[in-house]
Amino acid sequence: MKKILILLIMFLFIPSLLFSFWKVEEGEPTGFRNYPWGMENSSFYLKEFSRSFPKHGGKVVYYIKKNEDFNIAGAKVEKIEYGFWKDEVLCEVLITVKGKENFERIKRALIEKFGKGYSQIPGTNRITWKGKTTYLSLDFEESNQKGYLFMSPYPMSKFISMYENNIAKKGVKDF
Repeated sequence: MKKILILLIMFLFIPSLLFSFWKVEEGEPTGFRNYPWGMENSSFYLKEFSRSFPKHGGKVVYYIKKNEDFNIAGAKVEKIEYGFWKDEVLCEVLITVKGKENFERIKRALIEKFGKGYSQIPGTNRITWKGKTTYLSLDFEESNQKGYLFMSPYPMSKFISMYENNIAKKGVKDF
């Protein structure tokens, strides 16, 4: 019973503690859907491995969720990948859409939700938003007619530092 209580406390409070130090602007995402940045991989159910990629002095392991809702802003999404830093905590989401029409639907919805506080890179289809807690990058590749929405905590170095400090604090009990 004591172990269950400890696991419940860790599952409910660790992600909120991780971001309690960050000031969140109203409406700014602190993750994707019901999955907050910093959520532990063990609480991400019904998943299957997608790929891994070396990044940020570790590696990010990506999963896709079984029975995922692929409708976002009226666009048909091809794939949603959830990236876990060191295969431990949620640090990235990559959404892939096929076709310019689906890309434009997501673009319009993002501008509606997050406003025009974005940067568009001249001569490209890339748009970025940098909030206090989240970075978003939306891009469309004409060659393969695919759009990509990348989301992650911002700045990532601060996220990793907070995570490592949290691990160190947990490790104190070992001494």
